[in-house]
Amino acid sequence: MRVNEHSSLLGTASAATQVAVLRRVDAGLRATLLSRNVPSAALTAFVLEHGTLDERVALAHNWFVAPEVLVALAADRHPAVAAALHENWAAPREALLPGLRLVPPRELVNPGWMDRELGARYRSARLGLAVELDDPDVTVEALTVFQPEYNRSGAAAIVVRGLSGLLRAAGADAVRAVSAKVHPVPAPQPTVVSDALDHPTDTARLAAALDHLCGPAGLLDRVRAGTSSWGAAFLAPRGPFDWPAVEAAHRADPLPNRTLAGLTLQVGCPPTLRPARDRRPGAPAPSPEVAALTASALGTDPERWLVALRLLADFPGTVPELLDTAAKAST
Repeated sequence: MRVNEHSSLLGTASAATQVAVLRRVDAGLRATLLSRNVPSAALTAFVLEHGTLDERVALAHNWFVAPEVLVALAADRHPAVAAALHENWAAPREALLPGLRLVPPRELVNPGWMDRELGARYRSARLGLAVELDDPDVTVEALTVFQPEYNRSGAAAIVVRGLSGLLRAAGADAVRAVSAKVHPVPAPQPTVVSDALDHPTDTARLAAALDHLCGPAGLLDRVRAGTSSWGAAFLAPRGPFDWPAVEAAHRADPLPNRTLAGLTLQVGCPPTLRPARDRRPGAPAPSPEVAALTASALGTDPERWLVALRLLADFPGTVPELLDTAAKAST
């Protein structure tokens, strides 16, 4: 993923100037600054504290910001922000649950925004959230269409949670009917889990299985089993991570890069668990040389900065020439 040139350029301005520019941009440039790659720390902090709805929606679409930023946006509990987070494949579970009932159930079961070829893989992650609505109709459809092969290490938690919720909401007959249609969960499973799957109308067995699957030991099993680089297994029902235990497991037997990539999307993931080739870029670090040039040519005039940002994508010359053109065009 290449560096976002617009964010890198604007990142050389003062925080006040960055904010002034943000408030003047059109929708396209707003998306460039907030939705693609990582915006500057100044812009991120401003949007979290004072951002308009459009700005918060744009940031919620960003695949590359820290998961804690997405969780902070989820606190809005606004339908538009919830929808943007739902469309963000990198959003962690903690950022999706607060807005779960603000998203149409149909979008959880069969998201219209997903690429057709990748849809089954991404949908497998969202189905783990769908069963947590405890809506019998949604749960039945989610369990029926769920394909465990696309989320092997999270499959048992999704199915057990779905059956448990359905049993409470609709009763044993509904559970028996859907159990005949559910695709088999990958084996082997711990005895407590396989026992619950063999007795899906037994409340106590389902509760014991869910406690194991969502607790520290079960979650560590998921980590060891591996997951996709977008962390599908970690969107399935679970409790919080025991990060020291995950670090110890990694030291004892290094986790594959795709599992580490999935872990970096999770809230609180320590730096020791980042993959060797982390594809998630950090916030652009202002270049001292470029900062000196922009300070001289553009100063704190937001109009000059706007012209420079609009010219940037197609400008054929050098950075000094770009800045000089922007300064002259806005006088």
